[in-house]
Amino acid sequence: MDNEDSKRLLELLTTRQSELVAQWEQTVGASLRGRVSTAELGRELGELYEAITEAVSQGGLSGRGDRFAVVRSLLVELSRTRARQGSPRPRPP
Repeated sequence: MDNEDSKRLLELLTTRQSELVAQWEQTVGASLRGRVSTAELGRELGELYEAITEAVSQGGLSGRGDRFAVVRSLLVELSRTRARQGSPRPRPP
């Protein structure tokens, strides 16, 4: 991907933010099955989305690059938090 790709991606992330975050919250929320409140999930995903958008705005497109350091840090923290929360109990059939 080049600079033009980065600009197009940033434009999509910016113009469709509400739609993308809402779909993301719905998808992630379904997998968490009530382990996290809707407000907390919205805060976490909003923070992550903002970090991704910021990295892309600085020309970052590689998740391994320096511009995505904040994104990786947030993902590590989310992973730790989810591990502490444990697995959801299976739903009865």
